[in-house]
Formats: sequence, C-alpha cells, structure tokens
Amino acid sequence: MGLTCGEQCLRILLVVCNLLVFLFSCVCAGFVAYFLAKVKEVTDDNSAIVTIAIVLAVVIFTLVFSFFGCCGAWKLNTCMLQTFAIIISVLLVIEIIISILVLVYHNKVKDYVTRYVKQLISNVEVSGIPEAEEVVRNLQEKLKCCGAAGPMDWRNPVRYCCPRDAIACQMTSIFQKGCVDTVYDYLKGHSVVAGVLVLVLAVVEIGAVVAACCLAKNRSA
Repeated sequence: MGLTCGEQCLRILLVVCNLLVFLFSCVCAGFVAYFLAKVKEVTDDNSAIVTIAIVLAVVIFTLVFSFFGCCGAWKLNTCMLQTFAIIISVLLVIEIIISILVLVYHNKVKDYVTRYVKQLISNVEVSGIPEAEEVVRNLQEKLKCCGAAGPMDWRNPVRYCCPRDAIACQMTSIFQKGCVDTVYDYLKGHSVVAGVLVLVLAVVEIGAVVAACCLAKNRSA
C-alpha cells in the first residue's frame, strides 16, 4: 500500500528531525567525552565521574534511537519504526519519573551539587592545574559568584574570586554569592520557560511515537 500525502509528510518529518537529533547527539557525545576526560584530570571523585559517564551513556542512547527513527522512516522498515516507537515511549516514561524525583528531592539534589563543587574546588587548589583553575575562574566570572556556597569554600578566595579587571582586590571586592545558589535561583526564575520546554518536548515525543506507529502500521498492512 502506498503512502498518503499526510503519511509521506510524517515520513519526511521523522527523517529530518531524527537526522538533526543524530548530528546534535554526535556533537554532544564528543563534548561530554572531552569534559569527562578533563574532570578525571581535576578530581578523583567517583560520584562525579559516574554522573558524567551516565550523561554520556544517555547521549549515546539518543544516538541509537535517532538512528532507528531516521533509517526506519527512510526505509519504511516496520521493525525499526516499532523499535523507535518503543524506545521513545520508554524515554518519555523515564523523563516523567526523573522530573517527579527532581521536584520531590530538589533540596537533596542541591546539597549533592554543593558537595561536589566544594570537592572540585579543593582539588583545584591542591592540584594547581592551570587549565582547571582557568575553567573554574571563567565560570565564576560569568555567573558572578564564588565557591559552591560562598567565598569561604576557597582557602584563598581573593586569588580565585576577584574580577580580572579589579586593580586592588580585597575580600570586599570578590563575588559574595555561592555559584550553586546562583544557578539554583536562575533556574527558579526561569521555571516557567523550563516547564514549557519540557511540555513541548513531551508533545514532540508523543507525536514521534504516533507518527512511527502510523508508518509501521501502513507498511505492515
């Protein structure tokens, strides 16, 4: 049975969208792998390394399902389309569970991030690796913050938390707010935007499942 005009549009949309996701995931995989290598140089904190490794695994997982979606839609392969639909459905359930857990345990997530950043700061000071110090300083300047919870996370906050354009830096000149609170407040201030993005993502994923199922059903009919 040939494809209707609507089904042909769904097919093209699935191919293009999954191809874009595949290419984007390739870039992300490279970036996360590079970041993981840099983190290993700065810290021996297994929890941080495992967390980033999980992110890398998720990116690779995204590569796989986008490949199935793109090839399945292009070749009109029923098996690949059904596999794609199942993977997206599982992914959607996982996203819902993670969102609920973050909402319920957001304070614990914040505490964990604070402990991790403090450990990272300690390792930067002990190791003295210039690249690691540069990364942390750039991050603090961009966010206008100092340390995880505040300047006292550093043994020498004047050295690490002063703006680069400061002529004579003193304790009164450094950034006073912790970086974790800065990021947390930013996310709270943009929670509506984040909520809308999550909703749009969910709608797109549901649409992808429906489109894949329609094409698979047509092909098997």
